[in-house]
Amino acid sequence: MLLKTILNFVANYKSFRFGKVAFNEKGSETPHITAEIFPRKNSKATCSECGKKCPTYDTAKTPRQFEFVPLWNIPVFFLYKMRRVTCPEHGVIVEGVSWGDGKCTQTIEQRQFLANWARRLSWSEVAECFNTTFGKVFRAVQWIVDWGLKHRNLDGVESIGVDEVQIRKGHHYATLVYQLDAGNKRLLGIEEGRTEESLETFFEEFDEGTEGAEKRSLKVKWVCSDMWKPYLNVIGKVCTNALNILDRFHVKGHLTDAVNETRKSDV
Repeated sequence: MLLKTILNFVANYKSFRFGKVAFNEKGSETPHITAEIFPRKNSKATCSECGKKCPTYDTAKTPRQFEFVPLWNIPVFFLYKMRRVTCPEHGVIVEGVSWGDGKCTQTIEQRQFLANWARRLSWSEVAECFNTTFGKVFRAVQWIVDWGLKHRNLDGVESIGVDEVQIRKGHHYATLVYQLDAGNKRLLGIEEGRTEESLETFFEEFDEGTEGAEKRSLKVKWVCSDMWKPYLNVIGKVCTNALNILDRFHVKGHLTDAVNETRKSDV
């Protein structure tokens, strides 16, 4: 099977076609595969901002290189001469392409690929396994997290959990908020610190776009937390319709401490 056939199967981009596909194994560079991409005949380029089809203004003389998902652990690079278009709304601007966005040299598929593996391995191990860099793995994870935050739906959250985690040596913490509804458990937000301001910042973002009785925080029915006073203060002020369920481990700990203090005073 030809490499071009495989690429057409896994990356069939509308309005674009693959040209020459070559395996480069000679020279001092790491063996890699390059695939040229060309616009299809009579196809119009689109504005990278609004996505509308526009007339071509000019075409770059040298191709831009985009890193694709490796095949058999061999790096794959797309080569494409970017066009600029004349958009009525945004003026002369670089075209939008199906496999990338902005000035990033990683394809969308490669970022998704690295980010998925970063859920199973450390970022350093992912970079080493797939012949890439730690920075590219980091940017892939950052990109997919930003995409998820932009497209997430916060409606219908009825049960949440609030906890803190130590992020560095010493007293450096982050506040974590989870959704705990049956069948939908996920991390909703991370805020630096474990102060009242940290949790208030989360609820400001959580309630964004809603007002009055429609605020999402007012529709929360249950909140699970420990007995950290700053958290209790904010929960009592913001989630006024919720039942605050305290972590029994901390309740038992405080009760044990109180009993021990009582015993000491009686001796």
